[in-house]
Amino acid sequence: MLITTTIRNACTRACCISLLALATLRLKSIYITPRSTFTHLSIGHKFNPILDHFEPAQNYPPSHTDHRPYRTAYVFIGGFGDPPSSYSPLVTVLKSQASRDSIVLTPATPGWESYDNFKTSRSLTHKSWLRSCLSSLHLANSLSDRVVVVGHSTGALVITRALQIYDDDLVDEIYFTGPNLRANKDDASAKRLLLGRLGSLVKFTLPVIKKKVRKAEDGTIRPCDTLNEDYHKSGFYLKAFPVNAIVEMFKLQEQISSSSLSWGSRVKRVVFFKGESDRSVGDMQEQIDLVESVCWAGKVEFFKVKDAAHNLVFEREESGALDLLVNEILRNEIK
Repeated sequence: MLITTTIRNACTRACCISLLALATLRLKSIYITPRSTFTHLSIGHKFNPILDHFEPAQNYPPSHTDHRPYRTAYVFIGGFGDPPSSYSPLVTVLKSQASRDSIVLTPATPGWESYDNFKTSRSLTHKSWLRSCLSSLHLANSLSDRVVVVGHSTGALVITRALQIYDDDLVDEIYFTGPNLRANKDDASAKRLLLGRLGSLVKFTLPVIKKKVRKAEDGTIRPCDTLNEDYHKSGFYLKAFPVNAIVEMFKLQEQISSSSLSWGSRVKRVVFFKGESDRSVGDMQEQIDLVESVCWAGKVEFFKVKDAAHNLVFEREESGALDLLVNEILRNEIK
């Protein structure tokens, strides 16, 4: 009896200690905050939510006529944790070179509109990303005859799945920068864990985790996946990620891999861009094969950018990444 009581007390103390440790870990995780430096964008001015991007639901009602005011609409879908300003350098140059009868839309992605200690992104599902993407594409179609969509990283993942499940032709041309259609091999074990039976427990215990930093080939550590050291000091990037959003990203990757659905026949051109030193995404040939299997356009065009990593838009001017992106995106523009 004494031994049983002793064992029971030991087990009770162990459980209490474990619960206390889990609670402490959870509280510590919840209060990890992102690094928000909107006032230090590389374009040299504070991001203006009115001038620099449109909120589709607030600016334009659906079009109910055959007349569309613009020839081309450029829609930019940001990646994981990206505010609309993540495309600012590219949008600035593109606006200056595109025809006057074109419009640029950079909608906010659900969960990343504002950084409220990840309150929104800790509870959303990938369906919110898909609805937002489709809403932006419908808006673009109501405004223009030709729609060009640009997706970065997880934004490319959202676009791919949205076009798979929606049975209408919404896009003419697609440009993906650092597409995240496949998980990086270093993230494979985390993906299996989070999508497995223990995933919910991990998500509850660690609702927010510190961002995994990438190690360059020379062994140096980069706080974000760009070679531009000036951006490391003054740019916007997250130092922590909400685990729920990571899980939803992994779910989308699984869905596009297992789906037999294809894109509409309207897509005429698909182009991939990837920095030579990009360590954030999965095998590029696998991703190209995946898109070619669902796209009527045939071969995917691919550009590997030297002296650049994942975040092509904010790389140094010498890399030529920004000029390459603009030239390719505007190649088929109707003058």
